[in-house]
Parts: sequence; structure tokens; C-alpha cells
Amino acid sequence: CLDEGVLQCQSNIERNAQDENSQTNWKRETGRDAVIAIVLWMLVVAGRSLTMTCLQTTLDFWSGLHIVLFSMSTGTLLSACHLLVYLARGMKNVAEHLVFLLCSSTAIDTADIKDDWKIILACMRSTSRCMQWGYASVSGTVVFIALSVGGDFWQTQGHGMAVLPNIVLCCCLPAVLLLVPLLTTSVCEGVSPLLCLMEPRGGDYLSLSLFFNASQAGFYVCGTRVT
Repeated sequence: CLDEGVLQCQSNIERNAQDENSQTNWKRETGRDAVIAIVLWMLVVAGRSLTMTCLQTTLDFWSGLHIVLFSMSTGTLLSACHLLVYLARGMKNVAEHLVFLLCSSTAIDTADIKDDWKIILACMRSTSRCMQWGYASVSGTVVFIALSVGGDFWQTQGHGMAVLPNIVLCCCLPAVLLLVPLLTTSVCEGVSPLLCLMEPRGGDYLSLSLFFNASQAGFYVCGTRVT
């Protein structure tokens, strides 16, 4: 069900972002995020393996199993974070595409713009419903990782290098939690002030600005907009 929801959200975003440049930027940004996630995963797993090798003279079966499970769990977590950022960037590109049309059109049909924004708003709401539990899970995971730092520090008898991989994860994951609303809610909130600064070109800009502001578009978790 989750896979079907993600694919549906992706198709909705691609259908609403008809501009080829928007999709090209989306793919380029997604590729860059994927490289960052892979490099971070390799560094964290290598750091965990190195610290266990330094702390233990011989690696037994349980130590090897610990490294394998740690690499799998870390990879799954970073993959979920990449998926959240991937969908958030897609929603951002959809909103920016409409803003580009507003800025480049010589004449604006207020009714058509409102209809297009309603479609984008529905796309964002459906995507938010698909993402909200993943976003909440990553938020809870940050708390558990922070708590595990103390446990690892006590278990390794005060060796700071042993907890360094968890500290790196604990510092990087909040960036994902901040980036998702920054890419969605902040972009949508900036549309209304932009309309107030534009020169009128055949449309009721005040009504359109109030409409964008009242739509409360953005990223939602359990019915609450995350800013």
C-alpha cells in the first residue's frame, strides 16, 4: 500500500509539473540527494565497523551480525529520508512551475490560476498523507538515536569514537525534518507576497493573493501544517 501511495504521489506531481525544466531540476536535485545519502551511509557504517574493530581484539559472530544489522537499519533509515526529500522537492517544483507561469504570462486569467492551484493543493494534501507517518517515524528515530548515544557511551566505557556514528546521524536527520517543510510550506507561503509585488497584467491580484494565502498550502502531518 505504501509503494502504491508513493507511486501515485509521484505520478500526480509529474502530471502537474508539465514543464520539462521542472522535471529536469527535480531529477538533478534527487540525484544529488542520493549521492549525499550514499556517502553518509558509507561513512557511518565504516565508522561503526572501525570503532568495533578498535575496541575488540577479535571480531566474533555477534560483532559481525551487529555490523550487518546496523548497516541495514541505517540504509533503510537514510532511504526513507531520501524518499521524503524526493517527494518534497517534487511538490516544490509543482508550486514553482505555477509561479513561473504567473511571472511570465502577459495576461493572467484569475479563474484558471485558482483552478490550477486547487489541483496543486489536492496533490500536496495527498502527498502529505503518504509522507506524514514516515516524517513522524524519522522524528521519533532522532530521539531514540540521541538516547542510544548515552547507552553506547556507557557500554564502551567512555570511548568517544564508539558513539561518533550515532552522533553524526543525530545531527544529520534533523536537517531532513527541516528541509521537508522548507521545500513545501515556505515556497507556498512566498507566493502571496510575490503577487503583491507584481505589476497588474489583467487580473485581480489582490483577490488572487488572498486566495493563495487562505488556501494554507504546504506540508501537513495529521492535519497540521508544518512550517
